[in-house]
Amino acid sequence: MVHYFTRWRTAKTLSHDDEQTLSELWESAAKMEDRIHTLEQILDAESPGWRARQ
Repeated sequence: MVHYFTRWRTAKTLSHDDEQTLSELWESAAKMEDRIHTLEQILDAESPGWRARQ
């Protein structure tokens, strides 16, 4: 992702392919965040003290 930010700062614009890749990365990050949240909810229900053991 830093690569794309650096390219944007240099060119002040992103190519269509760069924009598409960045959009896909954003969507993937959102999906991963949802999955992590779901896993944390499952762990909270099944093993309430899991966070304290970290």
